[in-house]
Amino acid sequence: MNRDYTPRLVSLAARFYSRALRYPYDELTHEFQHLFREMEKYISTHIDNTITTRVLDVLNFYQGEEMRDLQAEFTRLFTPVENQEPLVSRYLSDFSVSMDSDELQDRLYESALMLDVEEAPDSVCNVLDYFSALVEEAPEEAEEVYEAFLKKSIPAFNENVFNGTTLNFYKELAKGLNELIIVLDG
Repeated sequence: MNRDYTPRLVSLAARFYSRALRYPYDELTHEFQHLFREMEKYISTHIDNTITTRVLDVLNFYQGEEMRDLQAEFTRLFTPVENQEPLVSRYLSDFSVSMDSDELQDRLYESALMLDVEEAPDSVCNVLDYFSALVEEAPEEAEEVYEAFLKKSIPAFNENVFNGTTLNFYKELAKGLNELIIVLDG
């Protein structure tokens, strides 16, 4: 994992993408703006600038969509319908056959992180939140989580989101999260 970045900024970016992959609600715009303003304070490398610029693009597309359209698209993409899987799974284990789901769950449950109880432990949101917490506090462990759980599965997840969505916001979100993985991979 490339380390030519500011850990606080990458932590905020991971948290931003975790929030962006949750059900949209009105106050989320303010949370996004706050995270972006915090990220701006920590730009000190080319990678930091690249990550922050992409987050701004995602934020702008979010603000350009109607809330009811965002909510409808989230539901269409990620919510299972009776007797059917969702169009796009939010479980990382569905995108990497080599991923050790038991190890991931053990790590998450042993951490001090408050998991979102409405999400499965290996949901993209929970793992991004976990990675976000580790980047600053335990960089070696963050690198392990990145290599074992994010590096291979996030690009496949992003491809499914990008190809499955009809809204520009979700296309930009997939591109932005994919770029985060690319720049971290160096």
